[in-house]
Amino acid sequence: YEISNYSQRGYECLYNLNTWNNNHYLGIGTSASYYIDNKRYTNIKNTDKYFNCLDNNYIEHFEEEVLNKYDLMYEEIMLGLRKTCGINIIQFNNKYDCDIFNKYPNINFLINNNLLILDDKKNLFIPNNKLYISNTIINKILS
Repeated sequence: YEISNYSQRGYECLYNLNTWNNNHYLGIGTSASYYIDNKRYTNIKNTDKYFNCLDNNYIEHFEEEVLNKYDLMYEEIMLGLRKTCGINIIQFNNKYDCDIFNKYPNINFLINNNLLILDDKKNLFIPNNKLYISNTIINKILS
C-alpha cells in the first residue's frame, strides 16, 4: 500500500497513511513532532522542562514551521506518491485551487515516459515496476 511498507488488505498502518495523505497529526511528549493548521511543531527535548511547561498550562516548542500553500502542495506530492494508489488529482486541484499539470509540467513528461500512470483521469501514481526509482521520479516533478 506504500513504497516502504507492505500489509495485508485491511491491516495498513493508519498513522503512516495519515502522514502520506498530508493530514494533521498530534505528537505528545518530549521531542515529539506534530502537524496542525498547516504548522509543524517539535516539542522541546528536555523532559523536566517539558513537564514543567505542562504543569503551567503551556507548551514550549523546540521548532515551529509555518507551511505556505506551495510548501503544502510540494509535500502533498512528495508524500502522496509514497502510496501505491498515489494522488487523486481532482482532490489536489480542488484543495489547492490550481491545476497540478500546469503547476508541475514535468508530470506530463513522466506519464509519456511510463514513469507515472494517470488512471481514469483521477489518480496519479508510480507504477510498481518503477517504485525503486521513486525518489528520482518525485524529484523530477518537484524540480
